[in-house]
Amino acid sequence: NVQQFDLILAVDVFPYLVQAGVAEAHMRDAAHLLRSNGALAVLNLSYNGLDSDRALAMAWARAHGLRLSIDGDKPFSLWDGAAFVLRR
Repeated sequence: NVQQFDLILAVDVFPYLVQAGVAEAHMRDAAHLLRSNGALAVLNLSYNGLDSDRALAMAWARAHGLRLSIDGDKPFSLWDGAAFVLRR
């Protein structure tokens, strides 16, 4: 049995996964571990620019049966991190 989660939180880690070429595998695994309506919250997807990040997040959502509910918002007043939330 695989344990499933309501929330997986990745704070400023995905830029390094993208650079290392392993982000897709982590996205696939996270999607597999989410419960119905569970969320993967990624704060900073890469350092390649917001347009690129939005396209990448959308592609991952489509590839892994997720929906993109937050698409690059910058919700913090003291940090410029961009938020992406993908839901099962």
